[in-house]
Amino acid sequence: MLSLAAAVSLPFALPDGRMFPQRSMIIYLAFCLIVATLVVQGLTLPWLIRSLGLSEPLDMKDEEQEAQRVLLREALVPLDRKRSKDRDQSAMFGKLIANCQQRLDAMPVEREERMRGLVDQTRRSNAILAVLQVERVALIRLLD
Repeated sequence: MLSLAAAVSLPFALPDGRMFPQRSMIIYLAFCLIVATLVVQGLTLPWLIRSLGLSEPLDMKDEEQEAQRVLLREALVPLDRKRSKDRDQSAMFGKLIANCQQRLDAMPVEREERMRGLVDQTRRSNAILAVLQVERVALIRLLD
């Protein structure tokens, strides 16, 4: 942008009265340089980041999913205990357990499949939406 401002600030005429030679060409070239720089860098930068391995590694995603998997398994244990102790609320605890189990089942199992892109994202999204729907129904029931 600074180069375009410098090009536009060139005078129309020289001190002796002649027109500044090639002023319009200088402005045009500065504009083209800016546009080409933005377009080329903007379109190639994501590819370059991925190819150099500067983006978030898949290991972090795998670790996050494994942590979510462990948290869901850990949540199932106390819910199951509470369901067996409190017979009056066993249906509610059963639904919460089913909800946690559905969330656990919706998580991709095999890392290699996901890396190869064989996991059907539409099915996964639909499963996640179904889990969220069950959670919402359970929450509304609890509020009532």
